[in-house]
Amino acid sequence: MKRPAAHGTPGAATFVASEYTVWKQTYSSKSACYDDLGCGGHAARAVKSSGKVTFLRCRLRSSKPPCHWSAMIRVASDDSVELLQLDDPKFAEHNSKSVLQGKRGWEDFQERKTVSKLLTDCATSRPQRALRSARLLDVGPVKKVQLKQVQKLKENLVKKVYGCRELGQLREAINKRKALPAARDRGYFRYSSVSTDGKKNKVAMVATTRPLQERWVNQPSCVASMDGGFKFNLLGWPLHVLGHVNEAGQFGLCALGLSSNLEQKTVQSMLEGFRDSTARVTRSNTRKKLAMSDAEAAYRKSLREVFGASNLMCYFHVKQACKDYIVKHGHGSAEQRNEIWDLVSDDIDVLRGAQTLADFQSRCAAIKAQWDAGIVSERTAWLDKGKEERNFPEYFARQWGTQVPDWYIGASNAAIAPSTNNAAEACIKNTRLDAGNVVAGIGEIVAFLLSQVEAVSRNNFDAAAARVTPRPVWRRAAAFSTHIGTQLVRKVEQDGQAWYVCSPREDPSDEDVGARKVLSTVSATALVKAFCAQRQGKATTATQLAKFTGSDGCRVFGILNQVAFCTCPAFYHPRRCFHTLEVYLGKVKLPEELDTTPVGMAVRGNKPKAPGRYAVPLRSDAKDLRIAHLEAEVRKLRKQDAKLPPAADPDDITGASCSKPARRIRGKTADQAVARLPDTLGGPLNHVPADLHETCCAAADKGQFPITSPAQRAQFIQGEPWKVCIVPQSLMEALRWGYVHPDAAAPAGLVWEQAASGHLVLSARGGQAGELRSARGDTWSGAYYSPTLLTFKSAWLL
Repeated sequence: MKRPAAHGTPGAATFVASEYTVWKQTYSSKSACYDDLGCGGHAARAVKSSGKVTFLRCRLRSSKPPCHWSAMIRVASDDSVELLQLDDPKFAEHNSKSVLQGKRGWEDFQERKTVSKLLTDCATSRPQRALRSARLLDVGPVKKVQLKQVQKLKENLVKKVYGCRELGQLREAINKRKALPAARDRGYFRYSSVSTDGKKNKVAMVATTRPLQERWVNQPSCVASMDGGFKFNLLGWPLHVLGHVNEAGQFGLCALGLSSNLEQKTVQSMLEGFRDSTARVTRSNTRKKLAMSDAEAAYRKSLREVFGASNLMCYFHVKQACKDYIVKHGHGSAEQRNEIWDLVSDDIDVLRGAQTLADFQSRCAAIKAQWDAGIVSERTAWLDKGKEERNFPEYFARQWGTQVPDWYIGASNAAIAPSTNNAAEACIKNTRLDAGNVVAGIGEIVAFLLSQVEAVSRNNFDAAAARVTPRPVWRRAAAFSTHIGTQLVRKVEQDGQAWYVCSPREDPSDEDVGARKVLSTVSATALVKAFCAQRQGKATTATQLAKFTGSDGCRVFGILNQVAFCTCPAFYHPRRCFHTLEVYLGKVKLPEELDTTPVGMAVRGNKPKAPGRYAVPLRSDAKDLRIAHLEAEVRKLRKQDAKLPPAADPDDITGASCSKPARRIRGKTADQAVARLPDTLGGPLNHVPADLHETCCAAADKGQFPITSPAQRAQFIQGEPWKVCIVPQSLMEALRWGYVHPDAAAPAGLVWEQAASGHLVLSARGGQAGELRSARGDTWSGAYYSPTLLTFKSAWLL
């Protein structure tokens, strides 16, 4: 039934076009006008049309009280629309007292506009999330909208704004944002291709912004990375992320792509379009040295050919593929297959530590021979469709030893590169979350690509960020530096290169880095030669590799071609471990934020503040108990009238003819409590001659020798073996057993000096370094101490 021209309501607006003389606004089309005037609450409704003129009335004109708002729209020759109103205030504004009857439609048109904006800001926004955000707005929150209304609005917006069910509509949506925008952070499609061969549609596009293109060229040393994800859209087209990874392992997104297939030709055309556009916009070189990806051939070939990068394989995907193979084709129960995987996993870690391609191939041959001779080959054998026998060693050698071999640490050409592609995969995951974690239409995904790159371009990415060394590694490195050059960590010179060798820790979870077996010089030299031969790719066996690889092998480390290396498993991923921190960074110095000195440490000579009246007494620690024990021993010896041992020869400088020390010895320390005992030096160490200890004790009582504890002398005995000390002949035995040492005070009348050759000389005070005789006429000779042989050998003279 045709709607009547007027409702007969008193005071209703007229339908004479000539009376609408007040111009309000001009729109590009009728649909734009209706969108602005709304479809619910106080919204416009067309009540009469005549040619190019349409009269509008408020939707609540029948409400109580009614709303008398009215207007007229007139279509011009260019399809633009003018909005006109009567020259009467009664019809110019909506009546705020009019109430919506029933539950259909939107009661407040402003709330509809707010929700529509939230839905269109992100093409893949969920109605529930948009409604929640609208209700939590600080300004103009939505209060009366229901979820069903938002869902219906979402459906209409998708059909109208993001509807791309035809190739023509898709081309139109892409062409609107294909030109380089004036705004820097505005997204645009730098490359797009929409075609069909009659059977299959071929679509590819790349979205980016100018800041993201500049990010790609700002740090050429960053490793390029690429990955893809599915289930983003209803057609199953893959979404691609392209970016690079800094040394800290952080991924910087540079472009998002969408293609209808994962063929190498399609992916390469996308990367070429991004490369050419980036070169024009930034006027910089777009090449990369390294490119990380998984085993997808389209990514590997495209990154290598487009950017000239050397491929790196994700180590996580290597191990995951091997584990899946054993789980699928392994024999026996799940426990038996896990047992096989544990054996294989350790061997793969050994292969990962290869330094060169020849080294990697040699290790692969040795490990494959071990698998063929063991249970791995037998328990993973199966027959394919052609009745040919297959097994895991054959699969691994073909796939990961020949076709995709660039997952060992030497493949990065001494550069600090990530071991996995986890950063790009995490970007895929975050992009999926930003898309609402929904499977959307193609039109929605096209709009989402632009909004996503715009959001990412506003985030900061530090391309020069370095990997952070954990605090426990710093502490272990500081403790490990004290063992460099001792019998625990040997230094070997081979072919003009300094090599360091040590045995593994007895307990890897123990924080004591010195808890390891002593390594002889002969064994260390043999390990260095074996390691050098292995780097050159000489034939080897799994038994030989186990000597310096794996969790139980010795550690060979140092600097080669200005890059640190180490054979311990902890070095592979970050390219740094506590073994190499000392050698690579020089003398280890803990960062300032790792200083563990107590803030309230008392200064020597100042008494600490006394505790309060009701303070709880502190629990005695081991040092307090030792001091109490030593003081008890002193009191016991005094009651027994203990006497000092007889003095030595007064003519010897180690005798007892000197006076007592002028400075009073302070108390309340463990070492000085020992000084109050009759045995001033705290007792001899094992195997120390008794007469030597008694002589040194007497000299210490007279102030001729420094007072040292047994722990200090034990540390002096394990001194650095490359230092040559020149001492008088009468002090040779004292030097041998730690009573005389450069790190302690010099005996009375003597002083430690350093000669021009670098040797430490114990010379007479005021004399010249390099004299061959002391004041008493003693002949001086070089003393070289070897903790392993427990002997002193004659060294060269100055």
